[in-house]
Amino acid sequence: MALIQDTTKNNLLEKRIPTVSHSKISVPSSMRLPRDFKPTHLDIFCGRGRESRVHVGTEHFRLVIKNNLQGYKKVQTRYEKTVFIKSIVELLRCKAVSKGGAGFIKYDKPSGYWFEIGEQVAREKVGHAFRDLLKQRTRLQVTDPKSFTYIPRDGSKEKETTKALLIIQQSLFLRFLREELGNENKMTRRVSKFYEEKR
Repeated sequence: MALIQDTTKNNLLEKRIPTVSHSKISVPSSMRLPRDFKPTHLDIFCGRGRESRVHVGTEHFRLVIKNNLQGYKKVQTRYEKTVFIKSIVELLRCKAVSKGGAGFIKYDKPSGYWFEIGEQVAREKVGHAFRDLLKQRTRLQVTDPKSFTYIPRDGSKEKETTKALLIIQQSLFLRFLREELGNENKMTRRVSKFYEEKR
């Protein structure tokens, strides 16, 4: 059983993985919306550009993805992942429609119309968002020396790894002293000199 987290009220909506019905409001392919359609704060803008990235609905989308990342990681099979993604699409679309929106939308400049992008493209967008966030987190953990799960990429042995971590810890401590006490402080100068002699 997977739990889908709704960010607006911080509550969990329970969805059973094996049986999820299709939403009544999902559409099979791109659908043109009325000319007077105005996006709501829960609509997710699909497309490139700053307007799409900073729209409050798109930010809400990223928050829902972030809050449900653990649930996505727990599902094992491809089928379960598909059903989990469908549940997220359904949740986001239902919330937008309840406020007069359409869910996943894209603006077409030449025609001047908004389009609802459809079920398949919406699922692809959600799936990509989960995979991108997973890659981003993995990359940060592996390459960021400040991360607790930092793994040196050179395949160094335990002694070399310990030495590398000690150097990182020393540099962080020195940075802390410089920020808190200043470069000309007696303690900062002594610690800096001591570390330089040890290297």
